[in-house]
Amino acid sequence: MDRYNKKYPEKYKAKILSAKLSTTHEGNNLHHWSYNIEHAKDVIELSTTEHSFLHRFIVYDQETKMYKTKSGELLNTKEKHLEYYYLLTKSQVL
Repeated sequence: MDRYNKKYPEKYKAKILSAKLSTTHEGNNLHHWSYNIEHAKDVIELSTTEHSFLHRFIVYDQETKMYKTKSGELLNTKEKHLEYYYLLTKSQVL
């Protein structure tokens, strides 16, 4: 984990800032749609299955500190991220 945290310091900082959010239900994960510091606490709560599913279809772009679709579209708002997730779930079975 130490190497990972050094490679992605923005992810480490966001994890620390969002660690004490009380909105998480037991067994769920917090998904950061952006690792820009101003979005560190703006997360999407997903089940472990949903979270793993989503990560199969997105790629992290360290330059923007956000995710892109595999076709290269930048998901630069929480709304775009959620729309993409819902589009995926309509076409796939979790």
